[in-house]
Amino acid sequence: MPDLKNSKVSILIWDVNDPIPNFDGIILLWNSFYEDQKLNIHSIPRLVESKSDLYRKEYLSLAYEIGEAKIQNRRVVDWLEIRPGLSFWWMSLLVENNYGKSSEIPNRIKFFALLDFLNPLKIDSIRFFTESRVLAKSIKQYCKTRKIKYKIDKKEVNVSIVHKIRRFLPLFFQSFIFLFHFAIGRWTFFSKKKNTNSSKLVFFSYFLILTETWRNRVFSLRIIGENSSFC
Repeated sequence: MPDLKNSKVSILIWDVNDPIPNFDGIILLWNSFYEDQKLNIHSIPRLVESKSDLYRKEYLSLAYEIGEAKIQNRRVVDWLEIRPGLSFWWMSLLVENNYGKSSEIPNRIKFFALLDFLNPLKIDSIRFFTESRVLAKSIKQYCKTRKIKYKIDKKEVNVSIVHKIRRFLPLFFQSFIFLFHFAIGRWTFFSKKKNTNSSKLVFFSYFLILTETWRNRVFSLRIIGENSSFC
C-alpha cells in the first residue's frame, strides 16, 4: 500500500471486465489479481489471500453476531426457532456458507479486505464501477458513514422485464410470489400418493452413493464400504 495516510486520495474500485482506465489516484481491482505498484493498482483478491484466516474469522464472527442480535429483547436465533434446540437461522444461506448456493459470499469476504485497505486512508472521493446492486449499496453506505464523496457507475446488464418488476416490489409481496412459485413447482411431487412403510430412517445426500442392491430393497452406502448394509 502506498504511503498516503497523510494526504487525501481518490479511489477507483473496478468491478467490471472492461480495460482499466487511467486514473489519478488508487485503483482497486475487485476480481483481478493484477497489480502495478508504480501505477497504484492493487488487487482485492490478493489482499484477501494475504489475510485469509483473519477475514474468514471476521466473516464467521459477523454471522454469529447477527444471530445474537436482539429484536424486541429476543435474539434473531430465537425468533427463527423451529423447536427447542433447532433454529432456522442455522440453516440460512448466511450461516451455511455454501459457495454453490450464495454467489455473494466472495464479495462479502472481499469487502472485509476493502475496509482494511480504506480505513487507514484519508479519502477525498470514491468512484465505483460495478454490475452488483448489493455492492453498490454497500459502498454507498460506507461513503455516507465516513462522509466521503462518491459516484457509483452501475453497468447495465440484460435483465428480464419480470425480474425488473419483481425487483421494485416490496419485500412483503416478493415473499408471497416466491412462496407461490415454490408451491406450484412442487405440487406434483406432494400430490402423488407415496408408498410408505414403517421405516424410521430417512437419508438425504447431494451425491449418488447407493449401490445397485437398492433395486432389491437392500440399501448400502458406497462411501462407507461393503459392510454398510442397514436395511
